[in-house]
Amino acid sequence: MMKADWDMTPVKGGSGNAFFGKSDEERVFIKKNGSPFLPSIYLEGITPKVLWTKRTAEGDTLSAQPWIDGHTLSPEDMEDRQINHILSHLHDSKKLVESYKKLGSQIVLPEQLLEDCVRNTEALQTNHFLSGIIEEMRKEIPEIKNEEVVVVHGDVNHKNWLVDDNSGKIYLVDWDTVFLSDSMVDMAHVLSHYIKPTNWSLWLMTSGVRPRSDIMEKVAWYGKLSFLRQISEYLSRGKMKEVNQEILGGAGEMLAENAHIVVENPADFKGSWSERFGNDHPIHIEVGCGKGAFITGMAALHPEINYIAIDMQLSVLSYALDKAIEADLPNVQMMLVDGAALSEYFADGEIDQVYLNFSDPWPKGRHEKRRLTYKSFLATYEKILRPEGEIHFKTDNRGLFEYSLVSLANYGMELKKVWLDLHQDEEFAPQNVMTEYEQKFSQKGQVIYRLEAKFLPKK
Repeated sequence: MMKADWDMTPVKGGSGNAFFGKSDEERVFIKKNGSPFLPSIYLEGITPKVLWTKRTAEGDTLSAQPWIDGHTLSPEDMEDRQINHILSHLHDSKKLVESYKKLGSQIVLPEQLLEDCVRNTEALQTNHFLSGIIEEMRKEIPEIKNEEVVVVHGDVNHKNWLVDDNSGKIYLVDWDTVFLSDSMVDMAHVLSHYIKPTNWSLWLMTSGVRPRSDIMEKVAWYGKLSFLRQISEYLSRGKMKEVNQEILGGAGEMLAENAHIVVENPADFKGSWSERFGNDHPIHIEVGCGKGAFITGMAALHPEINYIAIDMQLSVLSYALDKAIEADLPNVQMMLVDGAALSEYFADGEIDQVYLNFSDPWPKGRHEKRRLTYKSFLATYEKILRPEGEIHFKTDNRGLFEYSLVSLANYGMELKKVWLDLHQDEEFAPQNVMTEYEQKFSQKGQVIYRLEAKFLPKK
């Protein structure tokens, strides 16, 4: 029990709620108003023993744990196998789920996690790069079944892992963020921040998780969520340097390591892209390439054409790069740039065709200028395309498709062909290469719209 003569010293970084307590020869870590769930976690051996709890006269709750002579993990330490075992134990415990439910806790769904993050940080909504990621995530929200719900820590960054210098045992600490949700909330954070993508499958298997395609899709989604939450925290504390580092993290390193595919300085090749490819084949570009299924599929079918995938989202382009590396196609290049600035990277008439696939609809009127079929974008495409160059456009969004038909017509383009239900066209089906979204939406029975249009000579 708590002694009356404790000498309490605030712990650095504890936000005024954590203290080093000393009385005679006893040393403890004292937390004010910590998680009431802490004793249950201790019983599982995941966090240090709870020695006592006490209610103060002011109404605060104090809990004490043994003071451990140790240190928090570094990012490099996060590959320790104890991390796998601790998270697996946490997520496998049905007893913890039942205990936490008794506290009145509700399941936190992925869409709620995303919207809470967005709502709490205005900059996530106003930053063009980050808002684009958020729109992508809203389209890809993973499902979670009741039987899959587990207790998650919610903030498994390296600073919340404590190693005992005497025993070498690692503990997961700071349980103020705990909730019920998908185990991938924790797992994806560790993978996306600390584990090389080439080691993800092995790491998951060590944790007792089979790296099936649906699991890897969850890892990708929750990994992006962990980056957004981290960026949100840094923004709230005004740490812009850390924000930039977070954005340019592991995905940036991956792109840099594959500079033979991802063009580091695309403006250097303006007017000389044929030299980059080493031939004079026609050049087609996809503006907003997503995860790369379309561009790699087209390049495999048409080795006589050179393809350039373009996206302004680092995280998205990294997935497309994975596909390009796996396919090992000599006629694919990639650019991490804004589609609105294409004339900075391509000379007049240098491109033969432009693909726009499942672009963000930007449904609000004030965002019209962001739509990839808006007149300013059309002017850019016209400038870089050869005379009478073409745009091929696909979407599942009827509103965006109708808008695009009007926008292209008002610009003076010729509509060569229009599909109001693409997948019902048996003649076109053999040559149609689907995007990831297209596969997903068509399986749900959604109609896919498509058009081909060309620019006409100026009178």
